[in-house]
Amino acid sequence: MERNAHLFVRLALIMFALVPPVKGAQADMAQAIEAYKKGDYKTAAEQLIPLAEAGDIDAQYQLGLLYGNGRGVPKDPQKATEWLSKATEHLDPGAPFNIGVMYFQGDQLPQDYAMAAEWFRKAGERGDPEALYNLGWMYEEGMGVSRDPTEAAKWYQKAADKGAPRAQLTLAKMYRDGKGVPQDLVQAYKWAHMAASQKAQEAIKVRDELAQRMSPKQFAEAVRLAHEFEMQTEQKKEQIQLEMPES
Repeated sequence: MERNAHLFVRLALIMFALVPPVKGAQADMAQAIEAYKKGDYKTAAEQLIPLAEAGDIDAQYQLGLLYGNGRGVPKDPQKATEWLSKATEHLDPGAPFNIGVMYFQGDQLPQDYAMAAEWFRKAGERGDPEALYNLGWMYEEGMGVSRDPTEAAKWYQKAADKGAPRAQLTLAKMYRDGKGVPQDLVQAYKWAHMAASQKAQEAIKVRDELAQRMSPKQFAEAVRLAHEFEMQTEQKKEQIQLEMPES
């Protein structure tokens, strides 16, 4: 199995015309698109820069890609990040996650694990559980960041709290093995149970194996904690539904 087989890849590519261009800029954007398709990145960049500076989201995004790759402009990771950040402020919360995947895979942007970790962190700060998981995995593997099991466990915990089954299973194993966290069979069972409740087959096996190792007291406490977490999760869902505006 490849080393990155456990990374979440939920990539929906952000393309031109994702958001309507600013008024009066359609012609310039069309010229930029045409130049880009022809491989004339210098002309594309010249057309995109004023549009990006005027606040056009698509132009900001595409200009960030040009700076990231050094196409039509000098390669400049800092400027790439600046323009991509401006664009993703106004896009779907999944946009930073997508850019993290691009950097990780070397798809549309140069492969750069450190930049991937930075963008997964940005996405995690916006509440993306899969980005939180990916960042934990990168700390566990030492990809783009220093290998740090404790830091990995912290990010897995954040993802698990948001209901990501893969993070819940990974956290269960870490508690079972005392990796990055103190060994705790009660916590291990709790998280394995939560992952198993989402039909994660491996989690069912891990949960059942843990049950065989636990005392009756430990098992009862683990079940109580799992039930408590389930109740809290349901309450959060109900609160979100109540806060949603009526259509």
